[in-house]
Amino acid sequence: MVWGKLMGGEVSALTPDVIKKYKLPTHLLPVVRLARLAVDVRFQGRGLGQVLLIDAMSRVIRVAQLSGCIGLIVDAKDDKAAGFYEGFGFRRAPENGLLLFVPLPEIQELLQG
Repeated sequence: MVWGKLMGGEVSALTPDVIKKYKLPTHLLPVVRLARLAVDVRFQGRGLGQVLLIDAMSRVIRVAQLSGCIGLIVDAKDDKAAGFYEGFGFRRAPENGLLLFVPLPEIQELLQG
């Protein structure tokens, strides 16, 4: 586990009470989460969503150089949105089809190609 506390010179895993007390994150993977990406309905179908997503992905590359994140996850609004993300290499989480992930190397490959 990445998070730990110092106890007598050793780092041990955080206990649930410490996580709750300090409001620490409970996710285990160092990822960037894209929670909202939308295009006004008047401008949909013009490629703006693609432009916004590519821009977000290029920012993830820069963040990864500083933070060591391993990829990008998105919260799709619905199945149509999830399909949009799948077109960029995202894969659905087995337990939640509206949560999608793309690893950093695939983002780099997409942006270079």
